[in-house]
This record gives sequence, structure tokens and C-alpha cells, in this order.
Amino acid sequence: QIEFMCWCYDLEFFTKRYAMKEFKISEGKVRSNYLQPLIEKDFLYIHFDRKSISKDTEKRQMFGIEHTISYRYRYALTQKGRLMVSRYYNLILEDQ
Repeated sequence: QIEFMCWCYDLEFFTKRYAMKEFKISEGKVRSNYLQPLIEKDFLYIHFDRKSISKDTEKRQMFGIEHTISYRYRYALTQKGRLMVSRYYNLILEDQ
């Protein structure tokens, strides 16, 4: 999970499909091994979902969304998650 958090640290947000392609694992494993546990621990959150973007035409254009059916959730690290990754990087640098 720390590796996953390090991967998404530089990303403003990401989709589950993008994570599947990058890690070369199935949707179920991304959800059960990374997304759900990290959301429960408040390290990840849902940045945009169908409800937050349904009527905002500017955001719909920005994300290239024509229909709500084709929409994908966007996930992002919380501030707590970003701090955890920063501490992890600092620990690694101290050991070297």
C-alpha cells in the first residue's frame, strides 16, 4: 500500500482503470488491496464522483465526459496520505 501511495503522490488524481494499467493487476485487486483499505484509513479519498460533477458543464468538458455512464471515479491522496509518503521518503533518505 505504501508503494501505491508513492505512485499516486505526484498525481493530482487518478482512475481505477489507470491504476490497473500501471500496476498490471485486475480491477478487483486494485479495489480490495489498495483503494478500499486506503480510503478506510483516510489516506485516499474520492476526488470527483458522479454527484459532484453531474451538472457542472465546465468540469464535464475538462474531463471529457459526455454521458454519466462513461464517467469514472477520480481518486486522490488526502493530506494525511501525502504526509505519510513524505515521512517515508525522509526515513529512506536518513538511512542512506
